[in-house]
This record gives sequence, C-alpha cells and structure tokens, in this order.
Amino acid sequence: MNEIETPKWFRKKPKRNYKDKSENKNQSLDDNLISIPYEEVDEILSDPNGYELDQEELKRLEIGSKAWNESLTFYHTPPISSPVFIFDRSRIVGFFIDPHTWKTILNLSNTPVLISDTQYLNYYKSMCLHEIGHYIYCPYDLYTNGILLSEVLKAHIPKNLAPVVLNIFSDLIVDMNLYRRIPDIMEFQLKEDIKFAEKEKEKYNKGYSSNIYKLLIKCYEYMWKIDLQLPEKEYEKISPIAKKISEILLKDFMDTNTWRKKIRKIAKLIKDLIIEDFSNQNNNQSQQKQNSQSREKCGNIQEGCQQQKEDSKNPFTQLLETIFPAVFGNKDKNKGKKTDNNEKNKNEDKKSEVPIDIQILMGNPFEIKGKDPKVEKNEGSKNDSLYDNDTKIKDELESIAENLSQETSLDEFIKINDILHLIPKKDVIRIYYRGLSKDLISIKITEKKPSGSIPVTLNVWRLGDPIEQLDIFQSYMVLPKIIPNVTTRKWIYKDGPGIEISLELPDMMIVLDSSGSMEGLSINFNINNNTIRHLNSSSPYHLALVASFAILQYASKKSIKVSAINFSDDILVEKWTIDYRKIENLLLNYQGNGTVLPSQQILKLCREAERKSLIILITDFEIHNWEVAEEDLEKILIMENKFVGFFIGGQLKELNNKKFQKLIELGAKFYVINKVEDLIGLVIKEVKDTYET
Repeated sequence: MNEIETPKWFRKKPKRNYKDKSENKNQSLDDNLISIPYEEVDEILSDPNGYELDQEELKRLEIGSKAWNESLTFYHTPPISSPVFIFDRSRIVGFFIDPHTWKTILNLSNTPVLISDTQYLNYYKSMCLHEIGHYIYCPYDLYTNGILLSEVLKAHIPKNLAPVVLNIFSDLIVDMNLYRRIPDIMEFQLKEDIKFAEKEKEKYNKGYSSNIYKLLIKCYEYMWKIDLQLPEKEYEKISPIAKKISEILLKDFMDTNTWRKKIRKIAKLIKDLIIEDFSNQNNNQSQQKQNSQSREKCGNIQEGCQQQKEDSKNPFTQLLETIFPAVFGNKDKNKGKKTDNNEKNKNEDKKSEVPIDIQILMGNPFEIKGKDPKVEKNEGSKNDSLYDNDTKIKDELESIAENLSQETSLDEFIKINDILHLIPKKDVIRIYYRGLSKDLISIKITEKKPSGSIPVTLNVWRLGDPIEQLDIFQSYMVLPKIIPNVTTRKWIYKDGPGIEISLELPDMMIVLDSSGSMEGLSINFNINNNTIRHLNSSSPYHLALVASFAILQYASKKSIKVSAINFSDDILVEKWTIDYRKIENLLLNYQGNGTVLPSQQILKLCREAERKSLIILITDFEIHNWEVAEEDLEKILIMENKFVGFFIGGQLKELNNKKFQKLIELGAKFYVINKVEDLIGLVIKEVKDTYET
C-alpha cells in the first residue's frame, strides 16, 4: 500500500508498532483521540488488532466509510480531499474542516444514540452530504465567500460576526438543495440533532435556546414545509423573521445571481438576533459565575480575546481552541499582558461566545467553508503560512484577492482579508490597487507606412506615355476601335492609406505626484509592524494610483523595464527594473507636501535607460517649478523619448494653455482623468509617420 502523508496528530499510538507518516509537529487534535485516514479504513477493518477500537466503533467506521463513498457518488465524485475519521469518546467534536490540511474531519462518536445500522448510515450520510455540499453548492469557493461577506458587511454586521451570517445562509442553501433530493434522510437528521441539542442545553445552558438555533429550526420548518411541533410561544419572536428569510431564499432559489441581494437582506433581518445571542451568552455566564453556579462556559471565538480559565469552558470549546488557534488565539500569548482599553472597546474586537445549541446544529459558526479542497495549508504564522510556502497557491490567492477588489471598497476588502486570510496584511493595499486597475489601460506604439498605390480615376493615354500604363480593356470600353490620344485610356494612381505596424514597447517611467494638492488622506495603518499609508478612495491620489497601477500592470504583461518617481517635497526614485513589486511599493507612499516636479531626475533616468523611454506623468499639474521643468521636458522629447501626461481633476479646455501646447507640438500627449471610469478602455497610442516625401 502506498504511503499516505498523515499529520502526526491524526494518529493515536496503537497497541502495535505503527509508523508515523508525517513530521508535522503542530497538533490540531488531542493525542488521546483515535484518528484514521480514509485511505487506511480497509486495512484497519481487515486487521483491527492494532487499534484501540471496540466492536461498536469498528462497525461505525465501516458505516462511516460507506456513507462517505455514497456521498461522493451522490455528487458524481467531486475532486475533494479524503476525510479523516476520528473517535472522540467525549462525544463533543463534530464534523468540521481542519484548518491545517483542509481535510474533512468526521467524528463517528458524535452522533445521537440510534437504533439500527441504517439509521447510523443515514445520519453519517446526511452529515457528509452537507459538508461536501459547501464545496458543491454554497459558498463553493473563496471568491464567493468574499463576495458574500462583502454584502454582509454592507449590512453593518460586525466583522467578527460576519462569518456567522454567511454560514447561516450557506447552511440553508445547502440543506434545501439536499432536502429536495433526499427529504427523508434530511428530516431524520434534523430531528435527531434537535433531540441532541435539547439534551445538551439542559446540561450546559440550563435549557436556554439561542435565537440563531431557533431561527434555523424554524427556517427549516418553513422551507421544507414540515411540522417539527415547536412550541408556538417560545418561537413567537422568531417565526416572522424565519418566514421572511424563507420567502427570500425560496424566491428564484436556483438563481445564484440573487445570492448577493438575498444575503444582505437576511443579514439586516438577523443582525440584532446574532448580537443578542452572543451578548446574552456572555451575560448569562457572568451572572452564573457570580452566583457560584457550576455551569461550563462556551468558548471564546474572536481572535485576540482574553483567555478564560480552562475549568470554565465546556469540552467543545476547549477542543475548538486547540483545533482553531488562528481563531481562538494562543492562551500563553497574552499572559501577563495588559489589555488595551481602546482595542477592548472596539465593536470589531468584542469577544463572542458560541451557544451550545448552535455548536450542535452548525458546528463552528465562524468556520470559513467552501475553500479550495486542493489547497493544503503548511505550518507557519497563522495568517501567512499558506501564502508564503507555495508559489502556485500564493498566485492563486492573489488572483482571488484581485478579483474581490473590483467588487468591494477598500474598507470592505481589508475586513474580508482579515476574515479569509487571503494575503499577508502588509500586501493588502498593494493587491487592492493591482486588482482595481486590472485591464484598464493598453498602450500601443505603432509605425505608419504607405500601403502602396491604388487606381483612382481614368485619363487619356497619349503617345509618349509608358506603354505599360495603357489599359486595353478600358480603351475598348470607350470604342471598339483603338485610336491613340482619343479612345486610349490609362489609370491615375494615388498613394493608399497607410498601414500601422506595431512596434516594440519602450521602457516606461511612471512619475507620480503625491503632493498635498492631490488630497490623499494619510492614515497610519499598522500591518505586521510596518506602517503603510493609504488614502481616501474619493481623492485625486486614488485616481492617480489606479492609473499608475494600470500602466504598471500593462508593462508587466509585456515584461518591459519600468522605473518610477514619487514626488512631493521629497523625491522617491526606483531605477529601471523588472521587479514590479518594488514599483508598487514606491507608488503607495503618499507624502502630502509641496509639488516640485523632479524634471532633472526624470532626465537622468532617461539617460540611464538602455533605449528610448515612455514617460507617464500623473499629476494635477499644480506644479510650482513648471517653467524650469518645462525646459527639461522639452529636452526629453527632443531626445526622441515619448511623454504622456494624465491630468487628474482637470478640464479639457485647460489643455489649450500655452504650457501644454508647446509640449504637444513636440509630440507630448495629455489625457484628462476625473473618475476611474475615464480610465476604462483607455488606449495610449503613439504613431510614428514614416512617409517619404
């Protein structure tokens, strides 16, 4: 049997000597859990002596494996990672996606006590179908995750609670799809989960039902048109909201284009319920602690929250903190550290407790589902390991982030990245503008050449004219008898329209104005101990950045060298290079001071270039030293370089000013840009005439 790489934490030491198949030292699950990769199930069932599994667990393993196989067949065998079956005898951990390997983890112990093998098969199958359904139906992939999260954020849902709304929406979509195909199995699984949740609530939560739990149950009842015999009075507050959500979802249910609008409506409807649930959970636990009641608390989900004492958490929470350290945080990390009061009071960073009934019905409501199952996350820092350790994955995630930037505001993009961890925080602004400027501008350098002579009109052919000019056919058309100087005809030719031949693009120089008149809003944005300045998205500097990044992207496609100057009072220079990231980082430095055009530095870079250059100046042209700079720009044009100016926030009539006209006469071009839409489809075109006189 081929060796299968299995993280060390998936293996409980068996009674016999069993070789570990991975050097992975990071653990997601406790060592006392028995875990079995799907690929090894047949081997274990044929020879179970080396494993600490009793007959009941062996039977469940066989049934669970069968349920997974039937689920794959149900979905026509989609290309997703094989699962790992675990036996957690504490009966807490359910079905979830491990964040280190993106494998589906199926806890075969975490089921209600059922009567027959058929019931166990149906229960496991429904759970497998649901988990795979997040890859097949909703949210399907990271891009859709990001798009739907952006709509949730537009409904003013706190960032830390946005994944909860997304998971509620996704669960309802997935389960409705499944119910239409296997109604009996889905209804059976739902009723068993309700029984299990009611039992556990008495144990951990004194019978308290959360709003979200009741909302989901009621939505299933409305959408599936079944009677769950729910107490009318207890669901009085929830029923109208659940009915409205059901109507929203069922209208044009199969049309995925309606998801964005639907999830925003649903987010607005359940915003107060979600906030109330988590705040109530905190208040209830605090009150019970004061009364010395021995109820175990649900776990802290939000990153960076203060760690609670181990004996105050229920077992599900303790395992979640081990499984999802990136979400729960490291309890040792904040030991002995004071909490920043400002950060503590921020709504985005409020700690969130997960009610036990939600945990049973949904699993971890903060889990991001539907990620690419081919992606296997290596160990490292919690946000950047996946990004840094695999170039192919890095490029794929950058591409997803770039596509998301075209659909979101900068603020939304930052929040979505905080949730999905697509790219390192230090690259957020750079990737945002790269995506926003994608495919906006093209640059064409052509040479116009004559296409040859074409006949225009007939004239009399006379004796003495070249004989080859005589057109016999046209002469006979005049008279069936050829009479020189009378019926003889010839064609008069003229040069036809020129044809344009594309020339190799020159190296490009981007000269960006980051002065105060460009109205960039300088904000310190701390990202991994580096300060990046970003700007007001409605400012001229925003337009300037979109334009400069669009030019840079076009240059990168053509693999030509680029240099850049970022100027205000200070002059930042990046010499000729094909490392476009250096250029991007230089462009993102907003200075906000005076406007002094560094014409000498532009001239110097032109002289250092290996060939003629295309200089692109992006400014509002409120330049203090224009008279001096104009002379240098004339020299640059006389040197046969090309010059293009992007006039940010200007008026077309202003180009009639003599300071522009003189440069235009020498071959310079200017474009007035007042909004991003002015850049869409813009073609910077330079044509060189080569007609001979």
